[in-house]
Amino acid sequence: MPEQVPIHEGVEFRLDTRNEKYAWAPLANCVDVNPDVFYPEKDDTIGERKAKQFCVNCIVRVNCLEYALENNEFQGVWGGKNEKERVKIVRRRMRFLGSL
Repeated sequence: MPEQVPIHEGVEFRLDTRNEKYAWAPLANCVDVNPDVFYPEKDDTIGERKAKQFCVNCIVRVNCLEYALENNEFQGVWGGKNEKERVKIVRRRMRFLGSL
């Protein structure tokens, strides 16, 4: 298993899988896929659909999505969700927490 999994070619940050918090990363369906696939152009619905296909049956999809939400990843497809979908999740959670 690799010790670090790249997040995106244009970004130097990598998930350090030696950290237990990110141990899920090497199990992702997309581990060997070019990260650019997950950063389609803004209105590239076909590209977005292709990216999301990797997430459909991924056993760590929820972990990936939570990573993106916790780390304010505003670009790309993470855990099967695009930027707009993740913003909706964050807003929904904030409303819920505000109602407690």
